[in-house]
Amino acid sequence: MARTPVGETIRASFGFISMGWRQAWAAMILVVIVTGLGQAMSLGRFGGAFVRIGVAPFLSLLIATMALGAFYRAGLRNRHFRDPDYHPGPAGLQWGGLEWRVLGASLIVGAFLVMVIVVFFVVWAFALGFMAAARLVDLSGFTQFHGDRSEALQLFGKLLLGPAGAVTIAIGSVALCLLVWLGARLSLLAVQVADTGSFSLTRAWATTRGAFWAVVVASGLRFGLALVVGGAAGFAGGAVGGLLHLAGAPGGGAFWGGVLGAVAAACFSLPMTAGIALHVYETQLGGGSAVADHFT
Repeated sequence: MARTPVGETIRASFGFISMGWRQAWAAMILVVIVTGLGQAMSLGRFGGAFVRIGVAPFLSLLIATMALGAFYRAGLRNRHFRDPDYHPGPAGLQWGGLEWRVLGASLIVGAFLVMVIVVFFVVWAFALGFMAAARLVDLSGFTQFHGDRSEALQLFGKLLLGPAGAVTIAIGSVALCLLVWLGARLSLLAVQVADTGSFSLTRAWATTRGAFWAVVVASGLRFGLALVVGGAAGFAGGAVGGLLHLAGAPGGGAFWGGVLGAVAAACFSLPMTAGIALHVYETQLGGGSAVADHFT
């Protein structure tokens, strides 16, 4: 199986931004709008808890899946040139069997990662309980906790200054490394399912052999870029929002900065994610010439 170069994967991820917008501009506009609304509801605490926690994330997942479906249709259609199911809908607006498969694959990978988080959280809780029983840490303050967020932060900050902090860092570091490893090795499941219709975890795992660092470095760069661009846009939005607030407009600088930062990051994060997956998948399967066609 081929070994995917890191530099080529990074270039492909950036190259897919413009292609993603060309192929699915309407779907991407919906992604940006839903992301902004979700961030606004979260920061502004409006819309009700059920809408903020349940409806908004579910709608965001569906819209993102529709956009990913359009990206994968465009990226894989050379492999299925006689199959009309691999032609993106008008401006990326479509929902068919391919989108259902991509959604299922995303949920499977998400379930695996959530299980890892839960296991490590249980281990961390048992470790703290053992340390409390051995009188190495004092958890008495949590028995008088009244639900105030600032009080909770103070209690956790005080707790992590002692031996519990070292244990938390150790367990958290192991959990983070395992999450990155699992996420990278299963990162091709969605595009594989879009291509073959097979939900084979072992095949997706095997396909990333020789491409681990390409996936990790390119995905890390995408994440870092989202933080930088989102932070810069958030700073500008916060400054403008603060001025608007002084002029009587609703919301403050933190609100408008958070919304604008999320919107800015949403403009390129999803196409870059699809570009990484498509490039690595095609390269690992030996489709180097087809990859060049997709990203020019």
